[in-house]
Amino acid sequence: GRKSINFYGKTEVSVTTDVVRSRVKSRNVVAMIPGSDPQLKNEFIVIGAHYDHLGMGGPGSGSRLIDTTAVH
Repeated sequence: GRKSINFYGKTEVSVTTDVVRSRVKSRNVVAMIPGSDPQLKNEFIVIGAHYDHLGMGGPGSGSRLIDTTAVH
């Protein structure tokens, strides 16, 4: 596979929150927005975000792997 690209900046963010566990039904959303540049039409950006574990996933979830480059 290809190496992931990291974007490092000088901005720092500090967040504190309380997490409450609850069972809810959720859905996956998949979308594709085609670009207008013919030279980049075969390039893709994948964005993943999820609330399914918030770092508390069980075995195989990938939630505790350091430097994970795959969407899990």
